[in-house]
Amino acid sequence: MIVVNEKLRRIVEQSGEYSYPHECCGFLIGREDQSGVRHVDRVVPASNVHDADHSCRYLISPHELLEQQRQARESGQKILGFFHSHPDKDARPSEYDRQNAWPQYIYLIVSIRKGKASDLTAWHWSEELSEFLPEQLA
Repeated sequence: MIVVNEKLRRIVEQSGEYSYPHECCGFLIGREDQSGVRHVDRVVPASNVHDADHSCRYLISPHELLEQQRQARESGQKILGFFHSHPDKDARPSEYDRQNAWPQYIYLIVSIRKGKASDLTAWHWSEELSEFLPEQLA
């Protein structure tokens, strides 16, 4: 389970709306409690540096990733996962998402339809099953 309050969900949605018709991306920063529930305390938008079609791809620079890891660690937190948008597509992982997934992270996907956020879902990659599985979003 991943807990994301309404204010932080809205930041994800606004990032997708602002980037439309391109994909947005960013970090989910927070902590994991003793029962394994992940609590997002901060959402940090990132630059999409993918060198191909930004309407269906995103890439976060290694420099930005390392910087966010450092800042999270210094504040006693960690990167719990990433968010990105799907312009005019469902909030489900794409084939590109499957090919680039890391198993330890949660992925929030926001569907942006005609410039407006319409759906927000959470996923995690299962190495055992080689597929994304839905993650409970609270």
